[in-house]
Amino acid sequence: MLAYTKVKALAKSGGKLSEKIGGRGEGSLLYQGKGGNVHVWFRYTYADTRPLIPIGVLDSDTGQVAARDRARDLSKLLREHPDLKGWLELEAARKREAEAVERRALEAEARKGTLAEMLGDYTADLERQGKASAGEVARIFEREVSGAHPGIANMRVADIGPAEIKAILQPIWDRGAGPLHNRTRAFLHAAFQYGAKAEYDVARQGSKAFGVTTNPVAVVPRQGSAEQPGTRALDADELRAFYLGIGDTPSVGTMLASFLRMMVATGGQRPAQLLRATWGDYDLEQRTVKILDRKGRGEERVHLVPLSDRAFALLEAVRPISGAFDWPFSADGKAPLDLATLKNGINRFRAKYSSVREFTARDLRRTAKQAAMKRGVQTRLMNILQGHGHETGGLVGKHYANDPAAWLPEKRQALLAYDAALDGILGGDTSANVVQLRKVAA
Repeated sequence: MLAYTKVKALAKSGGKLSEKIGGRGEGSLLYQGKGGNVHVWFRYTYADTRPLIPIGVLDSDTGQVAARDRARDLSKLLREHPDLKGWLELEAARKREAEAVERRALEAEARKGTLAEMLGDYTADLERQGKASAGEVARIFEREVSGAHPGIANMRVADIGPAEIKAILQPIWDRGAGPLHNRTRAFLHAAFQYGAKAEYDVARQGSKAFGVTTNPVAVVPRQGSAEQPGTRALDADELRAFYLGIGDTPSVGTMLASFLRMMVATGGQRPAQLLRATWGDYDLEQRTVKILDRKGRGEERVHLVPLSDRAFALLEAVRPISGAFDWPFSADGKAPLDLATLKNGINRFRAKYSSVREFTARDLRRTAKQAAMKRGVQTRLMNILQGHGHETGGLVGKHYANDPAAWLPEKRQALLAYDAALDGILGGDTSANVVQLRKVAA
């Protein structure tokens, strides 16, 4: 074996020296002086070539003893792999690929979103679409999921199963909030449907991957017994007391009273949609208000509602307050009245008129329809007036009868008949006299 001093002298001379590792064909250790250092290789013979496998720079990367140990290890491998250099390169490539796979797996794991993150993305998507339900969805997720079950909310979405969904819904059901149970379930189901598609959506802003392959909410049943159709409708006496008395109710101002009356005057339009209508949506010449129907998952529909003299009078009542705002029914110009405000106004009215049984703003919609039907207004016409979607439903409605203005004559017919019935109620006529529609001008 070569002495260290002799090998080290190669740094100055730039020469080469070698020493055998074992017997013939087992390779050798090659030392070469270059650039003031001694470079060490393992050299062997393969198919008339003499490949070199680098071991390192003497005294920088390796000592002489360590270099010999490394050379012996390589010599042993040479017995199994005659093309040792090619085999080592292949093994190095395999190792790099395995490390890359592991790195990608770790990165993918780090990108997996939590349930709270997916619910946040979903509600943000609803807001971008202008969905009226976005605020309610966000509130329910915050209160019933993140607030009530932070442990589940912080779980990776891919780890969420039916058991976690049941754990979220069970307390809601146990406290007797059946409708809220079903709404929360429906919102969670929609959020998982969103999550399943989100990571493949090229237009999506977020980078989180949710890994949703199945919807765990689907196997948790909806409780049909919790959703009973609403039946509350004000009778003629109650409706007259409400319409005439809401304006004199303590702590109910002109703005709120006018809107609650506007719901009645327009034939029972959906409160959230009517509140969103801006001054620009009111056409004073055509005597209409344009309502954008964003209910459900379908495309946004335009619903044109004709306006009576009664409705115009209500607009004039709020103009001094909100004429400079975007919305007629707004208290501060920053947003239209909140739905909770309607509930407060109705509760204050009932505190004064205790003979009127409990009702909601939604019940006013049912009240308007039933009051009209009792006085001979066709159900089909009231459906069209209230924007139930009949005028745009089906193949014919979608492709041919899709001009909102084309339905105005029948809507005006319905409104005139309804307004005549409302006149009778407000004037004290509580009878169910039929209004013959053929005698009402279009």
